[in-house]
This record gives sequence, structure tokens and C-alpha cells, in this order.
Amino acid sequence: MERTAPEYRRTLDLRYLKGKECKNCGKIYLSSRNFCSDCGREGQLSKTDLPKRGKVYSSSVVRKSTSDFNLDEKIPYSVGLVSLEGLDFKAPGIIDTDERVTGEEVEAEIGLLGISNEVRFYTYLWKKKRDYHSPQPSEGSCEPKQGVGIVDYGVYVPRKRIKSEEIGEVWGEDVEGLVKSFPGKWEDPGSYAMNSALNCLETNDVDPSNIGKIMVGSESHPYAVKPTASVVAELIGSDEQCVDFEFACKAGTQAIIDAHDSVKAGTINYGLAIGSDSSQARPGDALKYTAGDGSAALLVGSKDPIAIINAYESFTSDTPDFVRGEAEEFPVHFGRFTGEPAYFKHIEEAAERLMKKQGTEPEDYDYALFHQPNRKFPRKVGKRLGFTEEQIEPTIVVDWIGNTYSACVPLGLCRIFDQASPGERIFVTSYGSGAGSDAFDITVTEKIKEKQKEKKRSVDSWIGKEDEELLEFESYGKYAKNKGLLKS
Repeated sequence: MERTAPEYRRTLDLRYLKGKECKNCGKIYLSSRNFCSDCGREGQLSKTDLPKRGKVYSSSVVRKSTSDFNLDEKIPYSVGLVSLEGLDFKAPGIIDTDERVTGEEVEAEIGLLGISNEVRFYTYLWKKKRDYHSPQPSEGSCEPKQGVGIVDYGVYVPRKRIKSEEIGEVWGEDVEGLVKSFPGKWEDPGSYAMNSALNCLETNDVDPSNIGKIMVGSESHPYAVKPTASVVAELIGSDEQCVDFEFACKAGTQAIIDAHDSVKAGTINYGLAIGSDSSQARPGDALKYTAGDGSAALLVGSKDPIAIINAYESFTSDTPDFVRGEAEEFPVHFGRFTGEPAYFKHIEEAAERLMKKQGTEPEDYDYALFHQPNRKFPRKVGKRLGFTEEQIEPTIVVDWIGNTYSACVPLGLCRIFDQASPGERIFVTSYGSGAGSDAFDITVTEKIKEKQKEKKRSVDSWIGKEDEELLEFESYGKYAKNKGLLKS
């Protein structure tokens, strides 16, 4: 029977690495069978997590592919079987290489398989296993604090990079020293959101079904009508509330506020706030040098938080410095509004409101994080507010990946968590065009030391400050293709 794309989509288990285990004999299966082949119907099967690491058993290179998912654009690529750690069967899948490999150690990440009838299909991709720089557990101590805050965090940044010199050569401009991230051939903001969510949840024992609200902030949602959050929910195994936010670059912090308020009100136990973007810039526009890609997920709750959200304040006005109309492919920005009265006015107003509310001064904080549309603005606004270079520099991510829009401030916050000590205080202010800012006062708890030990990969590794040898620097042609700027 022929199926429509939406019908087939519902039959696709994104969590195929969740196998079946026989409660009678303990045998584990990858397939979705209903009874154990050894015990027969006496062996009741239940879902179980499968390892996401293994070795390539065999593979083949695909050089001519089916057109069902537009995979012709992705050839050559490799498919094969992977022997999972500790199990006696092989898992099939796409291997993220254009060569035939055997014995390679790999680990699973979510990637965009393709698009059929405008429906996006995601699957696990097997990527080369690498050793990464990890967070260094912090010193210091404080009394454990209670309240609603950040319980865990996870990030995802594609390894593709392009230097400003490559872009400038195409557009006849002399711009040096900038680097930004962009998607690989299997990636989009949906896969970023899912990978950051998985990286967040793998270092805690929170049952995903206990996450009462999943929120994804982005201005590059894969669908115009259909939430990104529901795809994340299906992946992790939650069927509760799902919401997409869009407020330019502050959609990620708006999700944090919503999660915080819902947990504090007692309507949910946990909220998952995600900022994920493949930031948009018209070819030839000045933004093309800084518009990057990435995602960060923050699990918000009241049980064993690594950081307490003490307070927040917001400031919003109708200041049209950056807009994209319905059916327009790229946004436009009004240059004379971008700094003043847009970015600086809104960040300063929200920041000053928060410090007035809290009775604090800049010297009361150890870190000062501001939205980073470019290298200059966050450093300038921080100094205008009275913060020092020592408070600002540990929060910077734009230098290595560009402006990741809704993911920018959440990524900077995750970078702080990698290095913060118990008792340290964080000042955060986001900015979103349109325009508005959210400011937060956050205190790190004793739980941060344990969390840092659990993280296998640091944010500095993800952004390329560490492990730069793992990045892939590409030409403008590859960048344009992967960003969808080349039309067939």
C-alpha cells in the first residue's frame, strides 16, 4: 500500500537505538519484535537504551542514491553496519564519511536524512569517535542553595567553519580574522536542537516523560507551520507541552523564562529550554561574516540545580532594526537603528532594571554575559554598564563561531557553567531584534562541580577554542551549498 509522507513519518521511530530486552533471559534486540526468539512468548520484551557507540563492522560508499529524500545532494556517503559496545548484533545506518571504512570507532548523533513531500526525516548518523577537551572541575564551595534554576545543560555546534577571507574573496571585500560555523550536509536547526537536548539529558537521571514543557527558540525553524519542539519531544520520549518561540535572538532566553515560571508555579517538574539557529544573512549583506550555527539546551527545575535563577527583568519596545516579512527568504536590517536605539538601549535598560531590583552593582558579579551579534557590541555594552574585561571575556563565544542568534546567549551561559565555581554570580542579558532584552541574576551552586566532572566535552571544544584540529574549514562554495544559497 502506498503511504503518504506524513503517514510514513509516523512509522519512523527516531529512537531506533532504543531496543527491546527480554525480561526472562536478558537478550537484547534492535528490531521492534514482540517476543523473544529464545524464550518464545514466555519472554516479555520491554524497551531499553542501546549503546550509542561502537565500531564499523562493514560499509559501502553510495555514489548514486534514491531521490526519495533528495539524497543525490549528499553523495558520496557511506552506509554500513555498526557493532554496538557490549552487544552481539549490528546496527545499520549512515556513516558520516565519503569513504569505505572498517573498524572505525563511531558514535551516534542525530542528522537530517532528507526531505520528502516537504516532510523532514531525521535519523541517527554514525560519526567518528574522537577524544575531546572536557570541563575542568572548579574549586571553591558554598552552601547548597534551593530554588528554581538550571539543572543541566548541553550544546551542539557543527564542526564546519568558514573564514571571513573566503567570503570576502567572493564579494570583493577585505575582511580578515572572523570565523563562523555552518551546517554539514546532514544538519539543520532541528538536528541541532535534538543533539543539544540529548547532550543535556545524558548527564542526569531525569525521566524525559517528567519534562512537562519543551520549548525551542529560533528564527530559522525548519517548518513555517509545525513546531520544532514536537520533533525534539518525540526523540527524547516526552508527550507533554511543546512550544516554539520566535523573538529574533532572544527566543532562547524567553524559553528559559517560561520554563522557570512554569516550574515555580508548580505546573511542571522540569522544562527544557532550547535555543537553536542556522542564522540567516542575505548574500552580500554585512551579516554574512558573522551569522553562525549552533544550539544549547538548558534543563530547568528545582531539584539539585547547578545554578539558581535569583531574578529576571525584561524590556521591550517596537524598534524595527531587523525584520523578515512573510515568505521573504532573508531578513533586512536598518543599519542606523542596529546599535542605537536598538541593541544598546534595550540591553542597558533591562540590565539597569535588574540591578535596581536586586540592589546590586557590576562588581557583585563574577561573569557578565551579553548578546553577541559581533565582537565589538558585547564588550562595549559591558563596559558602558560598568563591567570589566575579566567579567566579560570568559562568556564570549562569537569569536569562534559567529552570532548564533537564539543560541548565542544560551551557549555563552553553558560556557560559563564549564568553568564556574560554587557561589559565583552570573549577570546575563540577551537581545532580540524587534526589540527586547531579558536580564538574569544567577548564582552557581555546589552541584556545579559534580556536573563538570560528568561532561565529556567542553563548550570550548564545541566552539573550537580547544580541539581546533577537529574543525573542518571549507570554501565559500561548500558553505553556500550547505546553507541552501545555491538553488537547483
